[in-house]
Amino acid sequence: MNAWLKKIVFPKFTAGRMLKSAAFIFICAAAALYAFNNKLIFPQWTTSRTDSPDIFKLASTDGRKISALYLAEPNATFTILYSHGNGEDIPQIRCWLELYRRHGYSILSYDYQGYGTSEGKPTEQNAYDDAEAAYKYLTTDLKIPPQKIIILGRSVGSGPSCYLAEKYPVAGVILESAFTSAFCVITQASILPFDKFPNIVRLKNIKCPVMVIHGRMDLMINYLHGKKLYRTANNPKMCYFVPAAGHNNILDTAGEEYFVKLSQFVRLIQNQTP
Repeated sequence: MNAWLKKIVFPKFTAGRMLKSAAFIFICAAAALYAFNNKLIFPQWTTSRTDSPDIFKLASTDGRKISALYLAEPNATFTILYSHGNGEDIPQIRCWLELYRRHGYSILSYDYQGYGTSEGKPTEQNAYDDAEAAYKYLTTDLKIPPQKIIILGRSVGSGPSCYLAEKYPVAGVILESAFTSAFCVITQASILPFDKFPNIVRLKNIKCPVMVIHGRMDLMINYLHGKKLYRTANNPKMCYFVPAAGHNNILDTAGEEYFVKLSQFVRLIQNQTP
């Protein structure tokens, strides 16, 4: 084989060549994440397209109508503002929402734009706007004091939840099956300049009590994300790592213990009240 042909078929591997190859792969991967980030964070799935009589509409910041459900518990001390995960909508999680009410909490949940019967398309900014609409409904329309509102974000819902807690006063924040940031689920480290939902950055600025809940068997968002979030959160804080739980079955796996831990968190909040 001619020498020039050998160079093409069997190139000499040098440190410089390997660095260039690694840089090329990184750039291609980063470009793909940038181009398809919304589809990765908010994937398409079979969504519910009908409203029950108690589903009502909120006006998001951009004017689009989003669906919401408020389950009132007359004797509740606290109201939960629940931001759900990316593969579900209100009808699919209603049984979970009812559990919170049966354990003594009022609860409001909403569907992001493009979910359920909500108008618009899901994006990071739209999710923030939708969460703000839900918060303002509780504080302005229902006149619920911020110190009686607990924000709970599950999975991708941790993003708008951290956004709200950094921007507005609330009693406490619960992050369940949460990530440190959206793309760190893929890259494991913050190496992209256009990452989404920077929870771990916002958490440093959140001053209210924080509870981190994560399944140790979570194959979608490794529970190490939960450990990092817990370490980063300001005191007072608590964590609850469920040994046998995955990403979507914490409530089913933990059972009544889940609400025992939630009651402990409520006492932690109450101990901070002057």
